Amino acid sequence: MPSPKRRTPKKNKKRIALLVAIVLISIVAVVCAAFLALSLRYYFLMNYEERTQNSEGKFEIPEDELQSILDALPTDEPFEDETQEPALPPDTGEESHPQTPQTTAPTPPSTAGEPTDEPDVDDVTNILLIGADYVGDNGLSDIMVVVSINDTEKTVTCTSLMRDTYAYIPINQGVNKKLNAAHQLGGSELLIATIELNFGIKIDNYIKVDFEKAVQVFDLLGGLELRIDEAEVNFIRKWESSSTLTYDASKADADGFITVHLDGGELRAHARNRSTGGRGDFNRTRRQRDILYAAFEKCKTMSVPKLATLLENILPLVTTDISYAEFMSHVLSAPSYKSYQFETFRIPCDGYWKYWKYYVVVTDLEKTMEKWRDIVYN
Repeated sequence: MPSPKRRTPKKNKKRIALLVAIVLISIVAVVCAAFLALSLRYYFLMNYEERTQNSEGKFEIPEDELQSILDALPTDEPFEDETQEPALPPDTGEESHPQTPQTTAPTPPSTAGEPTDEPDVDDVTNILLIGADYVGDNGLSDIMVVVSINDTEKTVTCTSLMRDTYAYIPINQGVNKKLNAAHQLGGSELLIATIELNFGIKIDNYIKVDFEKAVQVFDLLGGLELRIDEAEVNFIRKWESSSTLTYDASKADADGFITVHLDGGELRAHARNRSTGGRGDFNRTRRQRDILYAAFEKCKTMSVPKLATLLENILPLVTTDISYAEFMSHVLSAPSYKSYQFETFRIPCDGYWKYWKYYVVVTDLEKTMEKWRDIVYN
């Protein structure tokens, strides 16, 4: 009786290699499917708001409706004589110059304006962060920060757009108002069109949250550590009834700042403070950038499980036009963001603005945006 054939070692190795390959492919497929399912779950936690691409950059609503909204806007009071501006607080990295009020009406920008030519556009993503008060249908966007992510230079630049900035709003025949009124008149789309028209910054996406939900966002972060002075402590105590903050002069640095832990309500009050330290909205936007920097630094130290839990709780609070593909791109890039350098800027920037009535007017847009591009694109 003939003996059975034995498999050669070479055939056994091929069989084992094939089985290992099948197992590995199966594991990768399962992991990819799980990651896809998880990312889809996170994505659909957000409130998605599709943005219509308005090629003409013009928005139309009935004239009586427009007038009704304009009439409901808060009454603005002219700025007091602020020809001698106090210096900015320390560590802002910004140069301060005395300014003189503008006495004649500024010329509105052309309605045919186009976003400024930007180098390496594909390497920079501009995301507009909107904080709105939601009084009425849309609310005034008192917080407007353009977050520019430069993947080539590995930087994240937060640029504050001051709410009092004089802007041409392209609705109906055109309206000259404060920049924050654009959101009240036409929501996120009109605000973005106004920013692109007035400053030439191409906005890729936006993320919006109202001030009440912002408190929840800050609390989910576990609060933040910030340097604040005595006047800022007193402002927070005044506007946030639950605050127990105290100013300990023995712990203050040479500039009078102490480091304190602020919860969500205290951070909201601090972000809206335009009353202390002089310079009104100039210092308020500085405080907002300080908060964003502290949040950015805190997130960099969080573990993956903590970040996942944070996302799960924060995403339902925001409204955005970020597509699933764009969301996935940011998710996959998230680990590398930890090494990115954080930069800040403000529009109008020092040296190129003047007061006119209750507006802050950009006096040299070309030089302002040149400085912005130098920081964002390095």
